[in-house]
Amino acid sequence: RSARLAPHLQSGPTIALIQGDIKTKLGRTDAMLDAQFTQHLGLHRKAIADVSAKVGKPPVLVCWAETMVPGEFNVSDMGRTMKSEVRKMGIPALFGSNFLEADDPNLPVDELTRIHNSAFLLDKNGDEILRYFKRRLVVFGEYIPGARDYPFLRVLRSVTRDHYVPGTEPSPIIVVGGYRIALNLCVEDIHPVIAREAAFGGADTLINLTNDGWFYGTHGPRAHAMAAMWRAIETRRPLLRVTNTGHTIAVNPLGEITMALPPETEAVGGVALQRIDGDGSKIITPYMRLGEFWTAVFFGLVLVVTLLRPPESTSTPGA
Repeated sequence: RSARLAPHLQSGPTIALIQGDIKTKLGRTDAMLDAQFTQHLGLHRKAIADVSAKVGKPPVLVCWAETMVPGEFNVSDMGRTMKSEVRKMGIPALFGSNFLEADDPNLPVDELTRIHNSAFLLDKNGDEILRYFKRRLVVFGEYIPGARDYPFLRVLRSVTRDHYVPGTEPSPIIVVGGYRIALNLCVEDIHPVIAREAAFGGADTLINLTNDGWFYGTHGPRAHAMAAMWRAIETRRPLLRVTNTGHTIAVNPLGEITMALPPETEAVGGVALQRIDGDGSKIITPYMRLGEFWTAVFFGLVLVVTLLRPPESTSTPGA
């Protein structure tokens, strides 16, 4: 099947990628967060310059990793600076940050602050054209189960120090540089249903923003990437993972890695994602049609065989 599809792969325009290599840890100061943001602004300019020099024209999009714009993007000075910088460069930018909801007087006092782990896309004028709230939050990493219903559980602070609120809507499909993009954040790329939903929604490109900096120096980021690669195979759409510490990779619809930045290294790069016949948004794969049907069938067969298996003899050999 891969041999038949390979001649149909076509490369699109170049997307610039930024891997800041920030070791995520608790207790980071405002000065450290400011340094992170300043570093990324420098890498942003470098990525654009490098891609422009290599391919002869600027990238159609610049991508940062999850949470690399510190604080709440919609109410912070960093958010305003980010918009200004994108406007100066004149190239759309995708990045992760937090979003703070406006206070709702109908909510209890201890519920007024509602923060979302979010992805934002700014157009070339620095205007926000897409906002996506992460739906599959990490238990104890981004929230404490039951803490909103049982306030006494809030003494068990989540690792990120935020009690994030999950999003409820799938990523809108947005066209940038000819790519029909659907977003997801962090561990959402290991959930097949999210990629399947995006493909049915008309996406021909999947982009994931991840920060695995909590697992610096471990096998975790590589295992995360290996699990995520299956989304490209299942939907026959390219998957681009833009990460803080690695593995920043591009996976084509055959499941092949076509670009990788060195892990645990500050780096920038560019990639022209491969799509089947230059689009692929209309492709419906067997997995997309059946979902986990075959998984259920195989587990069912194992259960039937187990139940019907005759009991082993307990007699002693030679008796």
